[in-house]
Amino acid sequence: MAIDKHDILQYITGKQFEFIEEETDKEFILKHCPFCHNDTYHFYIAKKKGLYNCKKCDASGNFYKLQKSLGDVPGITDLRSVINETHTELDEKQVDILHANLLKDPVALKFFHDRGMTDESIEKFKLGYDVTGWVTIPHYYQSKLVNIKYRQIISEKKFKRIPNCKSVLFNIDNLDYKTNYVIIVEGELDAVMGSQCGFINILGTTVGADTFPGEWLSELNTFKYIYICYDSDEAGQRGARKAADKLGIDRCKNVILPDKDLNDFLLTHTRDDFKTYLKTAKTFDLEQVTTLSTCIDRLDEHRQHKDSLLGLSSGYSDMDRILRGFQKDDLIIVSGASSVGKTTLNLNFVNSILKGGHSILCYLLEGRLMYSVERLISIELGKPLNKATNKEIEDIKTKFREYQLYFYTGPQSLLGTTQILEITTLCQKTYDIELVIIDNLHKILDRSRDNQSAIVGKAVSDIKNLAVDLKIPIILISHLKKMENKKKMPDMDDLKDSSAVYQDSDIILMLWADREDEQLKNNVIIKVTKNRGGEDLVELNFIFNRETGQYIPMTISNEKKDNETT
Repeated sequence: MAIDKHDILQYITGKQFEFIEEETDKEFILKHCPFCHNDTYHFYIAKKKGLYNCKKCDASGNFYKLQKSLGDVPGITDLRSVINETHTELDEKQVDILHANLLKDPVALKFFHDRGMTDESIEKFKLGYDVTGWVTIPHYYQSKLVNIKYRQIISEKKFKRIPNCKSVLFNIDNLDYKTNYVIIVEGELDAVMGSQCGFINILGTTVGADTFPGEWLSELNTFKYIYICYDSDEAGQRGARKAADKLGIDRCKNVILPDKDLNDFLLTHTRDDFKTYLKTAKTFDLEQVTTLSTCIDRLDEHRQHKDSLLGLSSGYSDMDRILRGFQKDDLIIVSGASSVGKTTLNLNFVNSILKGGHSILCYLLEGRLMYSVERLISIELGKPLNKATNKEIEDIKTKFREYQLYFYTGPQSLLGTTQILEITTLCQKTYDIELVIIDNLHKILDRSRDNQSAIVGKAVSDIKNLAVDLKIPIILISHLKKMENKKKMPDMDDLKDSSAVYQDSDIILMLWADREDEQLKNNVIIKVTKNRGGEDLVELNFIFNRETGQYIPMTISNEKKDNETT
């Protein structure tokens, strides 16, 4: 797809880059180079073709490469953009008030002093207190206040942030890009203590150990060595591995301290002690190979959880009991007659999974993106959008802005499995995608070629391999053959190119409703036609409220048991 100056202008404006336009109107000139961070207007982007070049560090490439380097995926739109996300503007005076509160409150000051922080550090990072039991940590980006983190100190340990604000790496403005290394720690106070001990190039994550947003990657492109010093517990080490995978496993070192975190460590150890741990830090192990002994070690744990949820919850207890959730590596086929509600069922899955804080990528290739977003809102509200009040809609928009939902909105004419593999892999790295939904299989096939069964088989096999490689479940909607008997519950043999689809799928959910019966047309049966990991031939009964889009569970019957008693 051709790039023009309007695309480039929209992108750099959306990224809030400072820029000027070259006198001959041929180039945009950015103040900051995203790669070497020189701030003297030496980064040029050609308006006609989108080619970029930094006159200082020689970084160059096309517009697509620039977007990828900045943690963005061309052709992907997130839910926040669809519902017109706007970041909350914060007043710097608020930080001054909170800081003044802290200096007047001995209990709040003691919280920071007990953690080893000096008055100089408290002043430098403008730490504060809101007088209701929450200490505050302001976040800055390019010298602008972009968020404030709150931590409860009076009762249990809790955190909160100001909603609809930018997430940044803490202490990012103090980085020295002339050095070849950076230290990343799990939290702001770890970074404060590290900085206090003289480690200038130290950053703190601000959104939890398990998340490392793709937009942070470009900030760290120039560093040859990255030392990841997350908490030594299981959650911290899992997050460290995830961050290293995104940043590049070859340049990351894992710093594991004897204490839980750097803050605790520096209370009883010196700067030189920490330098020793940095020098002896090891690279992360390869994950591509697993030994039999490792599998044996995990066997008891696997057996202990044989009846529990192992994947993402569908939102329906009976379905979760049978499938044990949408699990890593799974390819789930959803099929049924036209207009039975396949897409809407998946939107019900999406709505439930988003509430658990998970990240989802959707290829809605039937078009009508805004219809799907409105359908999501109706499912959540339990009423059609035209019957919702303005307040209800605004409240839902605020809620949905926090969700990590991404849509493919690029060109579809040339979209095939090769492109889906590339885009999904990049999205998984950038946005931590945990579930992919493709609606539908037959939109990504080349129907002009002969031997359609082989083409379908190759496509389904590629998508299954993608699920395994990325360690995520993928839901793939597939059409049925034309059926003469519409009163018959479809089976696997009724799938288009059924043998090719059946072979690589782990789960097949078949939807059916008697659309010719006015009283029963909204009674949808979802049959678990295949379940590689457990019970199959089970029918789940739902009422499909076509006005709201909600699937409401009714009862469960087991075809196998019925057969055994007859």
